[in-house]
Parts: sequence; C-alpha cells; structure tokens
Amino acid sequence: MNGKRLLYDRNDTSQRHGRDGSKGVQRRSFLQKMGVAAAAFTTATNAVSATPSTRPVDSLESDSEAITIDYDQYTQPSEIYDVWTGDETTASFIDTPTTASSQALEMAVKEGDSWGTNAMYSLPENGYGQPTQAYQRIMVRLSDDWTMQPNDVCRIMAMGFNTEAGTAGSGVRGPPAGDNGWSSVICVTNREDPPAGTYRLATYTYHMDYDSGAGEFEVTNAAIPVGEWVSLESYVRMNTHEGGTANHDGVVRYWLDGELAFERENYRWTTTDGQAIEYVGPIVRYGGGEVAPQDQSFRYDEHEISVSTNAAR
Repeated sequence: MNGKRLLYDRNDTSQRHGRDGSKGVQRRSFLQKMGVAAAAFTTATNAVSATPSTRPVDSLESDSEAITIDYDQYTQPSEIYDVWTGDETTASFIDTPTTASSQALEMAVKEGDSWGTNAMYSLPENGYGQPTQAYQRIMVRLSDDWTMQPNDVCRIMAMGFNTEAGTAGSGVRGPPAGDNGWSSVICVTNREDPPAGTYRLATYTYHMDYDSGAGEFEVTNAAIPVGEWVSLESYVRMNTHEGGTANHDGVVRYWLDGELAFERENYRWTTTDGQAIEYVGPIVRYGGGEVAPQDQSFRYDEHEISVSTNAAR
C-alpha cells in the first residue's frame, strides 16, 4: 500500500481523486447512503428473517464513515488494496465484463493451485482505525467457465479479518483465544447439491467457540449463478466483552441480491479492545486441501464500505 486514502463520493465530483494523486473522502450518513429490501431466507443452519432490525441500513450508526471505491481511477489493485499472499499477479483490472464502470477487479486462480491472493482493504492504513462494525456492498461474478469438483470450497470475500493481533484467524491456526486474530469470510462451494449452473454460498469463521484448528464452515441455501453479476452485502459487528470475558453477541449477516442468505448473532472473537476489524474485501483462496480444476477467476466491481465503532464494548 502507498498510504493514500483512495476513495471518493461518486455523487460529488469535487471529492474525486485519480492517478494524479489527488484524493478525497466525504463523511456521509450511512442511512442516506445504503439500503436493502427486506426479505426472508432460510439457511442450511437456521431460519432467518430480514426484518427492519436486521437490515444493514439499520445496523450501523447514522454518522458512520461511508467509503466508495472507483476502480476506474487506478491502474493497479495495489493502489487500493493490500495485495499479499499467494500469487500477487493474479489480481488485475480488466475492461470486460464490468458493471457500470470501465474496469473491474479480476482475481484469478490457476489450474492446480490454491491461491489467488488477498486484495483486502486495510482500514487502519486508510485512517479508519479498527472499527467494531463494518458493512460492505460489492458486485461479484464467477467467470463464465467457473467449475468446482464435488465438495470444493473457494473463499471470495472477507467480511472481517484481523491479522495485526495474531495469526489465529487463518491457516488452520485456530481457534482464536480472544486476543490473537480472527476472521469471517464468504465462500462459494459445491456442497449441499446446488442447482445446476450455481454454487452455494457458505460462511467460514475463525471464532473462539469452534474447537478446531480450522474455522467453522456453514453452508447456506443461497446459490450464486455462474457468469452473472450479483450483489453481495455483508455486515459484521464485533462481540462485546467484560473483564476479559467475551460475550456471545458477535454478529455476521450477508445478503445475495437483497435477500438475507445468512445470519448468526452469537459469535465470540475478542476479549479486548485491542483487536477489531482490520481488513475487509476481496480474497480468492481455493481449498482446503483441494486445488482449482482449471484456470478460472472471480470478478468484483462497485465496492462500497461503511464502518463505525459501537461504544458499548
């Protein structure tokens, strides 16, 4: 990362910044910025309803920081994201397919490989510290030829990730102890018999109550189609803690095209204010132990982030 705050408000041309190094961030009300239609969805683990209290528009504080990232303003993903681990050359900008923009982010994985790479947005490096709540919206697309063998898994999006406090949030180094890292990531998977031409979404979380070196894997009923742009939205809120004890109130929710795909409200990640949400954003890691059956890629566009800190820790 080059330390720039590489953000602007699409609706305020005076705030735009580009390759010439100019930059700008506008603090806007989250309630004015975001919105998702209420819906109901059943997960593989429990039934959830997207009532007004669970919609992302009602989840963060009204004065939260809203961040819009415009890929058209950059030449390399590393100008925006921390790109590290695996094959960093697999992250690049492409001019087709895109949504409304001129270029999209492509994260490729090669036949016989597991990585991909991380291309996550560092909140501390961009002046936001480590907030306790984070909302994201991003357009995503599996490549037209995306294929997975039965039971394969591929991570695609970090809803919340902390590496600064330690390594217990990845690499089969869990479970977290409350002060040494954590993570919660959206995956695609060929488990639970997805409909033809689709793959299931799943949640992969390193948390304190899953007694395994690896994180807990929870498959949803939501299915993402191959070769189509869809909207992913996510919300994470850190658990509270008292006297070094973590409370069972950490929250993860995410939506596919406005429909609630997953909700869980009893995670424990931290026992201290010293770690919260360090990273959010794109990640492509195939497996487990399995590898990609062919060269293929995941695409991203229109990445928006909102963050705030809940005073009740």
